Amino acid sequence: MRSVLRAYRMDWHKVSSQGWMWVPAAVLAVPVLVTAGAAAHMESLAVVGAAGAGYFGGICVCLIWVYLIMVSLLCPLMYRFSIQKVGIWFMVVVLALCFAAVGGLAAVAALVPKAVLDRALDGVVALADNMMLIPILAVVGIATAALALAVSFRVSCRFYLAKEL
Repeated sequence: MRSVLRAYRMDWHKVSSQGWMWVPAAVLAVPVLVTAGAAAHMESLAVVGAAGAGYFGGICVCLIWVYLIMVSLLCPLMYRFSIQKVGIWFMVVVLALCFAAVGGLAAVAALVPKAVLDRALDGVVALADNMMLIPILAVVGIATAALALAVSFRVSCRFYLAKEL
């Protein structure tokens, strides 16, 4: 089992391709860029404001969550396919999902009346401002990341053992 854990950890770093430095870089990229923009142009600090600065923590946590889910999906696939094929198919799927999301949003915006959209957006903003939502989202995020990691490890072990035997 120790060799399986070592191989899984090595493959985790191979998928992320930047090793341990990728997570801090992804987490710090958005706050550093916005702070640098604010320092360069003081007007952009009215735009961001003190309330906008509070979102940086949430953005950082979301980036870590996306990173964990992404690598959890990619790691088991590496035992079935080459890293190049996994990367290409992953990017194709991500692009297809992005285009579908943009097309869906454009269709909703075209079909739903503006007044209904405004009320729905006001409801989403009110829900996002609710402080009770933060602990719930934190628990859901931790649970889904832990579940994804556990499933990824079990599937990776199964693929790895089938490949080696």
